[in-house]
Amino acid sequence: TKVIDLGESVQRREIFSISLRLRTGRVVAETVQTFDPEQGAQGAPPSRGVRMMAGVPRPASDWVFADGFIGPGVRENLVVLNPGEEKVTVVVQVVPFGGAELAPEPFELEVAPLRYSVLDLSAEGRIPTEGLHAIRVQTGSSARVVVGRSVLINGVADQAAAPEGVVLRPNLQWGATVSGGSPIAATGWLASMVPVDEGQQPMLQVHNPNPGIVSFTATVRGGAN
Repeated sequence: TKVIDLGESVQRREIFSISLRLRTGRVVAETVQTFDPEQGAQGAPPSRGVRMMAGVPRPASDWVFADGFIGPGVRENLVVLNPGEEKVTVVVQVVPFGGAELAPEPFELEVAPLRYSVLDLSAEGRIPTEGLHAIRVQTGSSARVVVGRSVLINGVADQAAAPEGVVLRPNLQWGATVSGGSPIAATGWLASMVPVDEGQQPMLQVHNPNPGIVSFTATVRGGAN
């Protein structure tokens, strides 16, 4: 295993993307990052946490996040990396929990070759601040991109202000995560571990990105054997 300290290699940049290319053989690459409220970037909300995320082996033209949220105490950013040699236009559709008929107008981003663009969803007034949402990013062509999303939390949710029937975000005061979307929709998904200790809020969020109604069965399995 080879470890590279990116903080030592890349200086004076708040955000950067990584492209790893092999001359021979095959590997698995993963990034690890800690978040410290005492050492956050200037202007960024304080957050606390650690994230470990595997890279993606290839770009795609369609990415989906089944969950997401904004609102007071939350900063949600979408990052689109264009690893190709041509400019790419992507369309970002945010779908609030409850149905596509409530979806705001999509966002359009132009991403230069070998560069990335950032969309601060928390700063967009067209996205409802209550409840959860799903996100879909499409190029609408054969162009391929890589999409990531960061969520920083520095305040608890206002449980009393939630409209009836709206599912709120996890009631955390501190938190930080960076995750990648899924380039596919599938007929089966597995999660190997979901802790349910006191104080935790396990949720299963299922997003249907296609026309038509789907039916599914979720089975909870317990025990080590």
